[in-house]
Formats: sequence, structure tokens, C-alpha cells
Amino acid sequence: MFASPRASLSLPPLTGEVPAEAEALKEELQPYFPLIDIPDLLSEVNERTGFVRCFTHLRTQDPARSTPAVMAAILADATNLGAKRMAGDVDRCQRASDRLGPPVPSSPRDL
Repeated sequence: MFASPRASLSLPPLTGEVPAEAEALKEELQPYFPLIDIPDLLSEVNERTGFVRCFTHLRTQDPARSTPAVMAAILADATNLGAKRMAGDVDRCQRASDRLGPPVPSSPRDL
């Protein structure tokens, strides 16, 4: 890396080689980060934090009636797939929620 007299920054291209130490560290850490489905992750985070209850209807401020629908909407927005394509994932999010046990109350009134 060097700076030219015109104050621009030049970076040499990466070689694409991964140091052996980095590969060893990757192998060591990989068991701690298993691959999971995103709906399962959202359901687990919701079980621990209850974040879904923070999503309310824009006009009425009522809490969401369907936790899986909220999670599918989050997933649709995060992946740019859109609501129409993700509509089928409401069932997938529901199954993920069912595997984790009883849902967190959707509003403080339900506590």
C-alpha cells in the first residue's frame, strides 16, 4: 500500500492465498459455528429476547398476531426476496418456532 503525491491510495491486488495459520484457526473454530437455517436462528433469538413483540402495526400499534409471519417478513426484507416469494416461508418459520417450544408473549400485556 502506498500513497501517491496526489493523495490517492493504491492497494495491490490480493494474492488469494490464505495463510496456513488462518486455515488452522478456521478448522479449530468451525465446530462452534454450525450451519443452521435462518428461520431456526430467528426463532431461537426470539425465544431468548422476545424481539418480535417490538413489531407493531403502524396504524393501530397492536402487536403482531403471528410471530412466524413477522419472522418471514424480516427474512423477506433481509434477503430481498420479497413478500410474495416468502409467503411460503411462514410455514417454515412456524415449524422452527414449534421446535423451540412455547412462544414468547407477543406484547407486554400478555406477560
